[in-house]
Amino acid sequence: MEDKVNWTETRELLIAAGIAAGLPTQWLPAIDLSGANLSGANLSGANLSGANLSGADLSRADLSGANLSGANLSGANLSGADLSRADLSGADLSEADLSGAGLRWANLSGANLSGANLSGATGNFTVGYFGRQHAVAAGGFISIGCEHHTYDVWLAEYEAIGRQRGYSDDEIADYGVWIKLAVARQQRIEAGNK
Repeated sequence: MEDKVNWTETRELLIAAGIAAGLPTQWLPAIDLSGANLSGANLSGANLSGANLSGADLSRADLSGANLSGANLSGANLSGADLSRADLSGADLSEADLSGAGLRWANLSGANLSGANLSGATGNFTVGYFGRQHAVAAGGFISIGCEHHTYDVWLAEYEAIGRQRGYSDDEIADYGVWIKLAVARQQRIEAGNK
């Protein structure tokens, strides 16, 4: 994905959102914005690839078209955020609050969604809720609890993973059915996005 906004422009967006202290004039991979309050900020098209935004408040932020590839968004509050067409490939969204977020046409390939709250979110993913854990399939990966693997690994090894995690035969069977359904659905969705 080609960056829509360069670092100078991204820096100006961050300054306008109230984050001025310590922002470098040149792009630094893995810039640390952990815990930052960017609630409601306009970061549309911003280049934040590889940034550390863990625990940041990005609720209701406009991140449409933003490059967040490889970013650490673990535990971030992205509730109500607009992430449409954002590049979240390889991003860590574990334990993030994405409730009500708009993720339509977002690139979630390789993103870690373990423990993420996707209630009310819209986008190209499949969610399943079970007794112990919830499951999310998107971008070639499935996250169930703390386990995050490719579709192929889940299809081949869901029984062994379930036994290793202490699931009952019925729970393993339920997850197996959901995994097969989710993979088939996601492959149709992801093929249509190309």
